[in-house]
Amino acid sequence: MNKYFPLQPNFKLKIGAVVEIVCKNKTYILVSRSFNGPPSQQSLRRLGYELVRGTIEYGQSLEKNIVREIKEETGLNCRVVGPLALNYYAAPKLKYSDCQIYFICRPLQRVNANKVWLHKDTDQVKQGKRWFECRFIAVKDLSKIKFGSGQRGLVRIYQKQLLNN
Repeated sequence: MNKYFPLQPNFKLKIGAVVEIVCKNKTYILVSRSFNGPPSQQSLRRLGYELVRGTIEYGQSLEKNIVREIKEETGLNCRVVGPLALNYYAAPKLKYSDCQIYFICRPLQRVNANKVWLHKDTDQVKQGKRWFECRFIAVKDLSKIKFGSGQRGLVRIYQKQLLNN
């Protein structure tokens, strides 16, 4: 099936990832909440969780882009396991659209599934301006947490793929 979508004048190609770990026969995925400036408990409570995502730096492969983005936003070194989903978003009134390509990734180092950490964004453009609260959530508990815009659908696709494997 082919389906074509009109691109808006302000179009961006983006990438994202479900970073997974398996610990004691349970699968967990990485989620984060981003904020500007030092975090406070009050500001964190209002924010929904998101998967790692970012914009493409041209001249690099998609895999290198997502590995870089995970490192910038979480501090984790990862490898790409495979593709997950494609998401197209359009806001014609704003003359904006983007296409997000999501991958499944795994950390290269051992990670504690119960660890919660703060990480300062190391993106060269945004350096020092954005922080992330990062944590792993058990797949069975994902329905209990609040996700940011559009993220719940990607989590459902991942969960279905997990059941089929």
